[in-house]
Amino acid sequence: DPDSWWRLDTLAYFFGAEMRWNAQKELLRDNMRPLGLSITMNGDKPPTGRVYVRAYGNPLDYYENIARDVVSPRFAELLHLSAKLLLGEERRYPTKSVVCSFGLQQDRDFKCELCGHCIFSNDTEASSRCAEWLSAMQVPFDTYLHLVDIMTKDGILGLNARLHSFVGIGMKHRQPYCTVYLNPGA
Repeated sequence: DPDSWWRLDTLAYFFGAEMRWNAQKELLRDNMRPLGLSITMNGDKPPTGRVYVRAYGNPLDYYENIARDVVSPRFAELLHLSAKLLLGEERRYPTKSVVCSFGLQQDRDFKCELCGHCIFSNDTEASSRCAEWLSAMQVPFDTYLHLVDIMTKDGILGLNARLHSFVGIGMKHRQPYCTVYLNPGA
C-alpha cells in the first residue's frame, strides 16, 4: 500500500530523518510491509519517532543483513546468536511472523522481534529458551521468570505458546537490549 509507506516517509521527514529512513526503506520495501509508527513524548525532551514494519517468510540472514547495514556487524552477530538460541534448528528455515522497528533519531536504533506463538510449541519451551537466551546475552533473567510465574495460574504453563507474544533484540545508544512481550490474556 503506497499510502502506508508515504505515512512512514512523512514521519521520517517530521523528525528530519528522511535520508536515513530512505536508505533503510530500500532494504525493506520488497520484503516487508508497514505496520505502524509511534511518537514518544517525554516532558522537556524533544519527541521521538519509531517506524514499525512486519514480514512473514524471510530467511534469517535477511534480518541479519539489515542489522549489519543499519547498526553494526556486532549487532548482526548478536541477532544470529539470539536466533540460534531461540529458534534452534528452525533458524535454517524461513522465519514466520517478524516485526522490526527503527528509531528516527540520530542514533542507530533497530529492533527485530520474532512471534512467540510461531517459534515456540508451548510456554514451557518458551520460558526455557528465553532464560537460556537472556543468560547468553548476559541479561539478568530473574525478573522475567518472576513475571512468567505471576502471569500463569499457580505457576503452571499451558500446553501451547499463548503467554509469549514476541521476543527480540534491539540496539539503542550503542547498547544491545532484549525484549519479551507477555500476553496477560493467556
